[in-house]
Amino acid sequence: MVCLKGVCLKDGCLKGNVANAISALRAGLALVLVGLLHQLFAPHAMPHPLPHVGAISAEGLTMMGLWGSGGFWGCFALSVAIIWMDGLDGWAARRLGEASKMGAVVDILCDRITEMVFWIGYLSLGWVPVAVPLVFLVRGMVVDALRAMALEQGYTAFGTTSLQQTALGVLLTSSRASRWLYAVCKAVVFSLLILVHHPQASTWPIYQPLAVGVQGLVWLTVVFCVIRGLPVLVESRRLFQTR
Repeated sequence: MVCLKGVCLKDGCLKGNVANAISALRAGLALVLVGLLHQLFAPHAMPHPLPHVGAISAEGLTMMGLWGSGGFWGCFALSVAIIWMDGLDGWAARRLGEASKMGAVVDILCDRITEMVFWIGYLSLGWVPVAVPLVFLVRGMVVDALRAMALEQGYTAFGTTSLQQTALGVLLTSSRASRWLYAVCKAVVFSLLILVHHPQASTWPIYQPLAVGVQGLVWLTVVFCVIRGLPVLVESRRLFQTR
C-alpha cells in the first residue's frame, strides 16, 4: 500500500475517492439546483452561477416529463437530497475507512462551495439580504485561512488533533452536537426558503408565521455561523506563538 497525503493506493484502486466524490457531487448538484430555481422564478433575471445549467437541466427534465408543475417540488426534493448528502459523505468515509486529513479538507471545501452557492443563489433571487452571504463568505475565508496554517502544524479541523483544545472551543466548534445542530439549521433554512416561495404559498393558512419563522431562522443561522468561528479565531493565537 502506498499513501500520499491521506490518499492510499491498494491493489490498484484509489481509496478515499467515494466519500470525496459524494462531497464533490453535492457541490455540483447545488449549482444545478440554483440554475433550476432561476428557471422557475427568474428566467429573465441576472444569470445564475453556472450559465445555462438551469436551462439545460430544465429542458432535460421536461423531456422526461418531470418539469412543469412538478418542477418546484423537484427543486425542493433536490435541496433535501443535497443536504442529506452532507452527512452521507462522512458516513461513507468512516464506513469505508477513508477518513483522512485530505478527506477532511475536501469535505470542508465542498461544504463552503455548497453553502455559498445556496446563499448567493438565494440573494440573486431576492430571498435573502446581501449581508447574509457576506457574513458567511468573510467568516469562511478567515476560518479556512487559519485552519490551513493549523494543518501545517499538525492540527485538524475536528477530532483529537483539533486546533480547539478548550472545553468551550470544542463544544462550539468541533463537537458532534454543534456540527449536527449547525447542519440542521442550514438544512432547514435552505429547504424552507424554497418552500415559502411556492407559487401558491401566500394562500396557505400557515404562510405568514412560516415566512416570519424562516427569516428568523436565516438570522439565527448567521449568528450560529459567527459563534462557531470565534473559537478558531481565539485559539489560533498558538499558531503564531510557535512560528
